[in-house]
Amino acid sequence: MTIKQKIMLLASLPLVLAVCLINLTSYWIGQRALQAELQLIRGNLMEERREQLTKYMALAHTAIAAEYGAEDTPAQREKVKAILRGLRYDADGYFFVYDYQGVSQVLGPKPELEGKDLSGLKDAEGRPFIRGIIAAAREGDGFYSYLWSKPSTGQKCSSSA
Repeated sequence: MTIKQKIMLLASLPLVLAVCLINLTSYWIGQRALQAELQLIRGNLMEERREQLTKYMALAHTAIAAEYGAEDTPAQREKVKAILRGLRYDADGYFFVYDYQGVSQVLGPKPELEGKDLSGLKDAEGRPFIRGIIAAAREGDGFYSYLWSKPSTGQKCSSSA
């Protein structure tokens, strides 16, 4: 290697290193900005979903208001359950009701599971989501996110209760 080549190599090496460093820094900053944007979008979508579910719950309360306000008898409870079983929203949304022990009281698409303890059911991430829903209800918020198969497609998606 000649002296001219060595000088050129020594002169270009810092330039190559600087370009690599700038590219890596740009990539890292871009990734952080993308992650922040994704979190913001996810937060906005979850808030919209929360508002939407609140409206659906108001719809359900309106649908059962007359029966719910009447005397608490087994016949009245069955009327309320029948109304909730028949209610649907969006393409495949349905209402479900559990008692505080995790026993299904109303499960729109699968009434055969009503009266059964489903507290051990786990979502796609292995979390016992019925227990999570019950805990959220006890805390007063009542909102809980979990992964579940969408009835219309069978694909796993994020659901909320």
